[in-house]
Amino acid sequence: MSNLQIRLKNCLQTILELEPSMHENGENSFDMEFTSIKSFLSHIDQIELAEEEVQWMENVTVIVLSELSQLTPIHVQRGILQ
Repeated sequence: MSNLQIRLKNCLQTILELEPSMHENGENSFDMEFTSIKSFLSHIDQIELAEEEVQWMENVTVIVLSELSQLTPIHVQRGILQ
């Protein structure tokens, strides 16, 4: 697995770590997206990536975590979001 694939995998796994907490809070509207991410992860080692694509996903991950931390502070308390 390349360095770019590892970085992208890390971003996606970070987002997936939110799934159990979201379900605990009754949030199920992202189930299809979580399923898609899991499917994508199973094929990540077959994908050619560019640095710009991975940087974009890293930025998106930061934004998602930031937005969710404002909406659901319990995630911050549990150490899921930083």
